[in-house]
Amino acid sequence: MTDRPGIPGPDGDNRQEAEEFLRRMVGSLVVAKVRQLRSEGLDDEAIQSAVLAFALDRASGISAFERDRERLISWIERALEDALAEPWPDDFAEPLRRITDRVEGEPILLADGEAWTFPRLDLEKAPRILADGSIDLQYPWIQDPDGIDLLTELIWIDHGISDPSTVLSHLMTAGTLLLRRNYSLTETECRQLMPIDPENPECVGALIARPPEEIRTGLTEGIVTALLTLLAPVIAEIRKDNVEE
Repeated sequence: MTDRPGIPGPDGDNRQEAEEFLRRMVGSLVVAKVRQLRSEGLDDEAIQSAVLAFALDRASGISAFERDRERLISWIERALEDALAEPWPDDFAEPLRRITDRVEGEPILLADGEAWTFPRLDLEKAPRILADGSIDLQYPWIQDPDGIDLLTELIWIDHGISDPSTVLSHLMTAGTLLLRRNYSLTETECRQLMPIDPENPECVGALIARPPEEIRTGLTEGIVTALLTLLAPVIAEIRKDNVEE
């Protein structure tokens, strides 16, 4: 568990207001994590166990929580109950699928006609201590659970950039990994939102009830161009790193 500096608990007249703020903070953490784990296909029992551990870890070091752990657990359990009671959205309304209330990044128009926000990958490296005790500089996003998968897809895209037909499936995967950082979406739903891989039968533009050949002119090309534009600076940095090595 990560060490965090202690934060003094509220006192006096501000105590009730501070506790309400902390309760809302815990609730937001729980809702975001439930949405993420549901999109990964976990059942409710597994979600409850994972979210409780996650929320307790995030709240550690805050003295107000340390003093009243039972109250913290009750807030988490109540937020869990409310979050799990919400049905999975039947439609693809972009705001309903957000993991957090506010998403940041690059908006790209997808097959449902809405702009979905893809996170930008930070190009500034940060030090990381390796298993042997040495220090290496790495991009922060590589340390995320899907970071290595994303890096691999970007390398494949770079290798096949001269032949678009070999790039599309890797671009599809990279786009899916990015989109799921901001939204609760299954992989199939991502493919429907981004019908850019003609070899994948699930990329059929089902959201607009049309086969691929009838998707309006420019949509597929527009998604491909937007994703490549978003990823181009990152791919260029990775290429430079490989040359220097």
